[in-house]
Amino acid sequence: MMKRLSIMLLSLLAVTMFTACGNDDEPVNNNDDKPVNKQTVTMALNARWIDTNYGYSNTVVFSQNTGKVELNYTDMTVKLSASYKDQNGATQLMETPEMKMKQLKGTVYDVEIVDGAVTYIPLVIDLGTGMLWYDNPISSSNSPRLVITSQLLYAYTTTAMRNEVNGNNGSHEQSAYVFVLDDKGETCSLYISNFMSTLNGAVDAPEVRYSGLTVTPTLDGYKITAGEVESNYKGFYTLTDVEFNVYSQCLSIKGSFKCNGLKYNVSGSLFPSSTY
Repeated sequence: MMKRLSIMLLSLLAVTMFTACGNDDEPVNNNDDKPVNKQTVTMALNARWIDTNYGYSNTVVFSQNTGKVELNYTDMTVKLSASYKDQNGATQLMETPEMKMKQLKGTVYDVEIVDGAVTYIPLVIDLGTGMLWYDNPISSSNSPRLVITSQLLYAYTTTAMRNEVNGNNGSHEQSAYVFVLDDKGETCSLYISNFMSTLNGAVDAPEVRYSGLTVTPTLDGYKITAGEVESNYKGFYTLTDVEFNVYSQCLSIKGSFKCNGLKYNVSGSLFPSSTY
């Protein structure tokens, strides 16, 4: 999976900080007990404060902040600290306790919390890509709730391509899609790795970048659209009729766009489909 992602794509999620050396990376020894390997990572986080108010009114408040993730690789625990804005625009602080991580698949870990007969998962993190997802109700009624993610990296995707003139089609799983939202949650940049503009299976560009797509936060994620956007390859790989639906509280994505006479349909998830 990692071969899909360029260094630039990974750096957007501060992934290099997961593996880079720093003051918190070295094992520490507490009272001659076993060494503890800890690391603190800072990254840009997107928060959505959501209040459905039992269906009578729906409110979504977007905010962006720099959060902190504290990882303990010895005890395999994680702690998240972040801020968000509520319905009144007031900044609120949140901090989780240290939570035990359970390995799901490869570098993907989650946290399970048991409350009576109910087990819920408030946090999932991919230590390989740096993708972080947090979803936790603020009240027992599940509304309001707080959903926090790093910049959205959909590395587990299928891209279907169809020539609308002759009907020829194909699909591949080589591309990853990264959406980097601005600090107001109104626009975003789109990064596509291993971009293919034909049906011959060849990668035309290792990474194509677009900017200025329109973002609309929703109760379930985001709607991302653009009539036409030009790539960083001036005159090449221009996209039209762009529409992505980020749903299931950002865990999943479906979208479509047109380029070079082809219609593209994209589906995928933040984490492997066998885990979520």
